[in-house]
This record gives sequence, structure tokens and C-alpha cells, in this order.
Amino acid sequence: MPQISLYVNQNDYDKIVEAARFSGKSISNWVAEAVRPKFRQGYSQEFLDLFGSVQDESFRRPEQPDASLNAPREKML
Repeated sequence: MPQISLYVNQNDYDKIVEAARFSGKSISNWVAEAVRPKFRQGYSQEFLDLFGSVQDESFRRPEQPDASLNAPREKML
């Protein structure tokens, strides 16, 4: 399995060690699990938490044109 080195200050290291110990995981496993979500596609939890939170009535999707007005397209294989 590939390895990486991570350089952090002492304060951050102490917090990582504490979090890993609290979760019952190795430091390596804890850091890998903390980083892994950053590589996933999709919306972040922060976005999902805010989705739909705008309460302004003027903030609406504009009317969409009828799809039947689209130009015919050749089917691609």
C-alpha cells in the first residue's frame, strides 16, 4: 500500500492523535477516513445543509421553454 508523509504542527498532531484514539482507529486510518470524503463527487455536506434555505420569493427558477421546440438531433451510438 502506498504511503505519504504529513507534516503538521504539534497542536494539530495532538488533536489528530486524540481523535484517532477516541475513535479506536490508528492515526493513519483516521487521517485517511478524514481525507477520503474530499475526493468523492457530489455536493458537500455544507451545501446540502444550506440547500433550500433562501426564503426570498423573487429567487425562483425562470420559466423553461417547451422541450418540443428543440432542434431534432441525430442519435449517437
